[in-house]
Amino acid sequence: MVRGERFKYIFSSGKRDLAQGYETGYPAPGITHRLYDVVNDPDETTNLYTNPEHTEELRKMQEVMLQWFENTHPKADSIQNDWEVERRLIDFCEPPDKQVNLSAR
Repeated sequence: MVRGERFKYIFSSGKRDLAQGYETGYPAPGITHRLYDVVNDPDETTNLYTNPEHTEELRKMQEVMLQWFENTHPKADSIQNDWEVERRLIDFCEPPDKQVNLSAR
């Protein structure tokens, strides 16, 4: 999540909760993008992600999020800068694959 003075952007790959063992009884929601105008919509009831009026603000917030990941994420060196924004966000946010210990069987 990234928040500025007016907007808040949330990205989720949708797999984190289930990978950590938290089961809701519902399937993973999948990839979601949310953009809220927290000044004019403080209850965050209207997702502006697909609103073309906010494309530039969305792009800026995604870049801020990616910059944060690039500076702090342990696998930042493996993410290619020429990948599409969504692919880069997914690679940073997806939980690592669980390794199966075959010797424990």
